Amino acid sequence: VDIVVLIGACATCFITNFVVLSKSSGRAPGSVQRGVMRRALLYPLNFMASYLLIIICYCSPHLAGSGPLFLCACVLEYLSGFFNCLTYFANSRYVRNRIPS
Repeated sequence: VDIVVLIGACATCFITNFVVLSKSSGRAPGSVQRGVMRRALLYPLNFMASYLLIIICYCSPHLAGSGPLFLCACVLEYLSGFFNCLTYFANSRYVRNRIPS
């Protein structure tokens, strides 16, 4: 059941990002679109960095439970909240105003 939830969350993340980006693509100049695209792609990248290894470990029973790959997968999964904070900070107005596009 856990693997189905993780894969469903991944699919939902990618689908919603694609829908939002496609709906907003024609209304702004190219430089603005690139900036929005770059910031929007941080969310699926964040998800993949946090959960890809743990999904692989759960799909392969010989990887789950022990070993350095499983340990790394667990650490990345536990760091997902920290990655979320970094993503929200990177998308904040403070950072956008400080860093040139």
